[in-house]
Amino acid sequence: MQNLQDLHDFYIDTKPSPGKIKAASSLLIRLCKVLNLSSPEKITNDYYKEIPKMIDQYHGSSRNQAAQDKSVLAEMIGRYSPKDGWEATFDILLDDKDENLRQFTLHTLEFSENENPEISLNYIEKYKDNPETTMRHVAAHLTAALLTGKHFELMKKKLELWCDNNHQHFAKDVLKGIRNCDDMKPKSPNRRSCEKAREWLTNRFNL
Repeated sequence: MQNLQDLHDFYIDTKPSPGKIKAASSLLIRLCKVLNLSSPEKITNDYYKEIPKMIDQYHGSSRNQAAQDKSVLAEMIGRYSPKDGWEATFDILLDDKDENLRQFTLHTLEFSENENPEISLNYIEKYKDNPETTMRHVAAHLTAALLTGKHFELMKKKLELWCDNNHQHFAKDVLKGIRNCDDMKPKSPNRRSCEKAREWLTNRFNL
């Protein structure tokens, strides 16, 4: 992952919708214009953490359009995982003034967390006790997704570490996320893992 073009290419390989592909390509064009560069391949590590500011600069007073472009950037990074120089940019997006953008940025980790659970766990640990309710709920959702996936044993240990007697509120939030499995079709391959996770949480934390 050497530059913004590489991130874009990885994102395209994850098969986003045609509309999202168009939005990502348009974002690259705008960033090249702001930087007066001929190609997004020239937008390398030195520029990464400046990209959110560049987006704001391009759109001026149009905060909604800036937030849309930054959400595209957030999803591109989230699908890859905030690594290889993209960590600072991702953190800037998580601190944006726009609440919806902050929430969306954190949520993008769900796509890559099965392959990079430790990266997602760092963010879950940071936001599980956040004063912002929506961010706590997203952290619980990410935890539920890991617990009902292939990282059940890892998440059991993490939840036991996090959710002592004074922090069972987070276990309750995770359980709420898992209960969404009740709406799944009975033959869904993920239903059994949801039932297993729900049973463990209920018994372990007396919920």
